[in-house]
Amino acid sequence: MKVVKPKLGCHNSPAGVYKMTLDNLHFYIGSSKNLKARMNGWRFRMDSGTLKNKKIKALLPYINVAEFSIIEIVEDHDLIKEREDFYIKQYWGNELLLNRCPTAFSNIGLKFTYEEVLAQRSRATGKAISELIKEDEDKAIIKSIPQKRVSQFDLNGVFIFIFDSIRDAAKRTGTETKNISCVLSGRYIQTMGHVFTYVNEDGSINYPIIRLHKNKEKGIKISQYEASGKLIKTYDSKSHLLREIKMDGRDLNRLLLSKCKRWKGFTFNIS
Repeated sequence: MKVVKPKLGCHNSPAGVYKMTLDNLHFYIGSSKNLKARMNGWRFRMDSGTLKNKKIKALLPYINVAEFSIIEIVEDHDLIKEREDFYIKQYWGNELLLNRCPTAFSNIGLKFTYEEVLAQRSRATGKAISELIKEDEDKAIIKSIPQKRVSQFDLNGVFIFIFDSIRDAAKRTGTETKNISCVLSGRYIQTMGHVFTYVNEDGSINYPIIRLHKNKEKGIKISQYEASGKLIKTYDSKSHLLREIKMDGRDLNRLLLSKCKRWKGFTFNIS
């Protein structure tokens, strides 16, 4: 989104009343003792998505240009709110005004209905209100789809807890969602000392097959077998096995987690 601001000096920014216009349509009226800092603050909040004004926040994804202009410079700082209040009351009742309160002396916002938000989005995007309602219904259906539940285990395979989703597991355990996803997909064997599996469709717990050694110096010993079950060789660590047979580590993890049965006709187990 492009932000257009008036040129103000580096020092001694004026105080006064300003107007923020979105795509030459909707507008907001505010005031500040330091107009330059206030405009920069608006730009930061719009870029970071931390706006408190719900009307502006609803329109933000559809806005291309936000233009700031100074309505009046006020020398007496005690009169700034009075001048802002004058302009808000002048435009109050205009459906394009984005201020939530009819006065500058209160920060208590007014409640607005879903129909009012739809009308604003329709004017900003040019879409029919029925089309916007259909989009909202589709989003609600997607959100209502139940997430797969996730089981948590320690490195010895002892069950700890069941979470409602990957995000829930990440939030409660302090683990990143991508790391849990990698364990579930077989890319990682464990993360932060825990193993995760999906709960079965019937609600039963899907216990992990692997058992991990805690001795980091010796590593995890892995045995390679033929399809008939005959032992071929035991490797001192994963890295030793991967270097010798030139195997992708992700494939090995999937085998150890029983995500797949064989690799080039061989099976592997932790010794």
